[in-house]
Amino acid sequence: MRRTSSDLFYSSCTYTYCAIGVVLMLFPNLVTYYVHRGYSLPPNDATAYQYILAATGVYLRAENRFFDVLLPIARCPVRGLAPLEPHFHLKVPRLPGRLLAAVLVDARQARQPD
Repeated sequence: MRRTSSDLFYSSCTYTYCAIGVVLMLFPNLVTYYVHRGYSLPPNDATAYQYILAATGVYLRAENRFFDVLLPIARCPVRGLAPLEPHFHLKVPRLPGRLLAAVLVDARQARQPD
């Protein structure tokens, strides 16, 4: 039987959907979604990141042991929801400038020429 390009497209899409389904079964909270109606955000329940719809648009929220970020990805007014302000909080102490300078020198020396 001869296969057409649409057959190949359908079979690859079926495989992709199957792979996505397996990932979602293994990590059910990989990406979560939240509509912001109140004044404070609930704890982040996403393993990777969370989309938040607020009065000021759509935000991406992520956190790990090093940082917590709320990043606007689409600005648009949404009536009836509470507003949010973007932020980035570093959870680790600041590094001394001399240490950062040494890391920068080392990285520049290790860089491959273009």
